[in-house]
Amino acid sequence: MKTRNCQTLMRVFRELVALVAAATMVFLVPATRRAAPQPPARQAPVADPIPNRPNPEARYLIFATHGWRSNAAVWPAAMTAAMGNTIPPAERFQWHRVAYDWAASANTWLPNGSVGAARAIGAQLAAQIVAPFPGGYDRVHVLGHSAGTHLVDAMLARIIHDERLSVQGAR
Repeated sequence: MKTRNCQTLMRVFRELVALVAAATMVFLVPATRRAAPQPPARQAPVADPIPNRPNPEARYLIFATHGWRSNAAVWPAAMTAAMGNTIPPAERFQWHRVAYDWAASANTWLPNGSVGAARAIGAQLAAQIVAPFPGGYDRVHVLGHSAGTHLVDAMLARIIHDERLSVQGAR
């Protein structure tokens, strides 16, 4: 009985070795005989437009955005609401509050994967903020959380270089 079990075990082992060898042969074909797989083409992220001002006479912008694997309904919405609550009620009509959502591009496998998208979107948003001048915003307040700081940084890097605007540091 022992001999029979050993023979069966050896036969199964030989078949397994042959199967692994055959599978290995498929993967060891020289590169000249098969095309190298190409990574899928990445499309550049496109920024959603900043929502229209609820009041065309709004002179100030509060812009807050989320970070990696998040959305605007969480932190940015809470921050813009909290900042809006500090504004005297008689002046609130002058403020445009935006909780910006770029979740489609922020939802990457690793945190640093969303940084490139954040920078591309930030550059596009800068054009949207600067474009309406003259008659644009007198002040722009920006907040970014996590990877959203890269978005805000890219946006401000473009805005700083527009000669129609003056930029002041944090106070």
